[in-house]
Amino acid sequence: MRLYWTFFLSLGLVSTLFGQTKPKFVLADKSIQMQPGGSKQVRVDVYLPKNNHLYIKRLNSLSFNLPTEFAVKNSGWAVAVDTYPWGVEKDDDLILKGKGMKRKAGTYVISIFETKGKANQTNLKLKIKTQVCNSKTNICYRPQTIQKRLAAKASGKKRILFMSQRSSPIRWVTSYDKAFNQAKSQNKNVFVIITAPTWCGYCKRLERDVFSKSRVHSVLNKKFIPLRVLDSNPDKRKFSFRGYPTMYVMSPKAKILSKRVGRRESSFLSTLSPYENSAGGTEEEKGGGNGGKTSKTYSYVIQVKGKFVNKGKNWVRRVKGKKDEIFTEVRRDRNYAIIRGKKSQQYIAFPLRGKKGYIYQNRKWLPYIEIE
Repeated sequence: MRLYWTFFLSLGLVSTLFGQTKPKFVLADKSIQMQPGGSKQVRVDVYLPKNNHLYIKRLNSLSFNLPTEFAVKNSGWAVAVDTYPWGVEKDDDLILKGKGMKRKAGTYVISIFETKGKANQTNLKLKIKTQVCNSKTNICYRPQTIQKRLAAKASGKKRILFMSQRSSPIRWVTSYDKAFNQAKSQNKNVFVIITAPTWCGYCKRLERDVFSKSRVHSVLNKKFIPLRVLDSNPDKRKFSFRGYPTMYVMSPKAKILSKRVGRRESSFLSTLSPYENSAGGTEEEKGGGNGGKTSKTYSYVIQVKGKFVNKGKNWVRRVKGKKDEIFTEVRRDRNYAIIRGKKSQQYIAFPLRGKKGYIYQNRKWLPYIEIE
């Protein structure tokens, strides 16, 4: 959130810090019950003033706007969006238009999951991150987090889910030692999932939404050593985790490179993408060498000549006669990696597919020329 706030403030896009438009999110239920490891759907109605909108989804990674997101603060619980409101396209986003505070603008349907497989009762803290913009002026207010409380109870016997007997196209390794030995010998990073698909509803959701996809099969089989640790596997004790499923990207030396792995196909692949090309995250992680593989290098011409070297989540811009500048990757999808200079605050969109790249200047994405 800090990134978005800093960016919008620096461009003068925030109209005011006080009295800003605040949407209303209304939960259809005040309390929910489920079995341990189970889930419960909750309807969330959204109300917005007229001539205002919030963001549902990005349609293009070049968008800087913040889609509405749901999260649960409590350990042992998780949330996922099942159904999004009906929206309309606006520039690079799908938006929800306000109809006034007395008329519902749209509805999210979310699922709340218990992820430890234990009887539990608590007051859930549901966090809703959102951003509202004035539809006439296109001026966006400061991103905000709205908290809602929901009484949640998991009781009774742990639910048992049906597991398909079909073999997975993903070549899962089930031994910790074997996975990291293969990672060292093949110079690949390790993708780890600690899961319990026989009773964990959220784990089952991942199987359906992510691990059933052919693109995911290809990336995990070709670019990583995929390690699958079931709740019955003693190797789970080698990880620190609070619930199922837990996912990591790790180096061959068992250093965690990423704890936040997307839980939909597109965000999952975007998270893994920076770690596909070589083992480890930086030259320091690889002990100063290239581990048998080189980082990706890009060149561009615009105002100044420079060379960008990609090292996991960080990029280095090298210009002859000048000090190297570090850029941090903000996000990526299949088409672009968006990076931001730590010193210059310059945004650049590198093409991951095709040849057309962009640089952000004067509140616009301007094309630049990439040379081989």
